[in-house]
Amino acid sequence: TATLATTTATDLGGLVKLSSATASGSADFTFDNFVDNSTYSYYKLIMQEIVPSVDAILHFVFRSGGASGADMTGTYRRSGWYTRLDTASSATYGGISDTDYSRTAFGYGVGTNENFSSEVDIYPNITDHLSKITHMYMGKDSAPNLVVARDNAILDNSTAMTGIKIKMSTGNIATGTLVLYGLKK
Repeated sequence: TATLATTTATDLGGLVKLSSATASGSADFTFDNFVDNSTYSYYKLIMQEIVPSVDAILHFVFRSGGASGADMTGTYRRSGWYTRLDTASSATYGGISDTDYSRTAFGYGVGTNENFSSEVDIYPNITDHLSKITHMYMGKDSAPNLVVARDNAILDNSTAMTGIKIKMSTGNIATGTLVLYGLKK
């Protein structure tokens, strides 16, 4: 017989829940003013079964300015890889850029089981000018194909990143949940 132990934030490697949200036709999820470089090493955003209101691509926008933050503009550089599980195709990519946001490699739709779940690691700029995220996601895209992918994005900007916005390229986020954690130093 196995004995289950009670876990605490320390037992979980120092993860502390900072915020959460549930979508219901939401235009975006904006988490402002969560960055605390003296307390947390980096941040983890868990996104569960996100479904757009129309076929769309997920966008990430870094934010600055505290509680009433503003979108950080500039060139978001992106690289990554993907594997389609049902069509046996895969690729790596790099040297891609988007202006004023970073995006996922695939679009997601509103068809049966066309949703995605993901884990996003957020690394705000502390001493360098690089705000960074890695985004590992899996689900069914709008083709529809089963996809596992990882995108990496960097914004070279001297403005301190203090938040992040998650939105679709068009339409709303119909359903899904997001939970933001900080990893204690």
